[in-house]
Amino acid sequence: MLQERRIKRQERKVREDFTKFLQELHKKGGELTSMSLWSSLYPVISSDPRFDAMLTQDGSTPLDLFKFYVEDLKEQYGQDRRVIKDILNDQKKVVQVDTTYEEFSKWVTSAEKGMLVDHGNMKLCYNSLVEKAESKEREAEREEARKKRRQESEFRHLLRAQQPVVDANTEWSAVRGKIEKEKAFLVIESEELRIKYFEEYKRFSQRGLHTSPSVSKKKK
Repeated sequence: MLQERRIKRQERKVREDFTKFLQELHKKGGELTSMSLWSSLYPVISSDPRFDAMLTQDGSTPLDLFKFYVEDLKEQYGQDRRVIKDILNDQKKVVQVDTTYEEFSKWVTSAEKGMLVDHGNMKLCYNSLVEKAESKEREAEREEARKKRRQESEFRHLLRAQQPVVDANTEWSAVRGKIEKEKAFLVIESEELRIKYFEEYKRFSQRGLHTSPSVSKKKK
């Protein structure tokens, strides 16, 4: 009975030592993270005597303990993400589309509590924040395109209301002075764009069309 208890204590110590080894790999520059694969780290793990000690006993295998450890790190993601967001808020940092991971990791690890964040979870959080920034940028681009289409449409309505009627022979200089104080004129960001819309309006009016080129193309 005493011999059995002694063996169990010894086996438990071997497992604890191996778990400490995994912790060392985790703290050692993020060599072991929530994203780590057994196949990638096997050469490092198998070269340590604590791995060999695990092979001399029954029960949990080194692979079992590795999986348990990595799973615990994955479950830590929510907590790590909150810590990261707190750090970024404190530093007034915002992840943009062009923010590099190296830059991001420096922000996080510059805070003491950021040193405890798992590097795999840090990478996952970074990817998530960059995707969010990309999504916001795409939405901003779509909104800008919608705004320009609205402005172009209002500008065409303004041209359509002119007397005499704007036709293929109408010069921009003949129209500009009559509409330059109108909102639909002022919101266009450049004179070059106003002239572009004006020329397109003349070209499409000549064909008996009153929609913008972009709309016409969509209908084809």
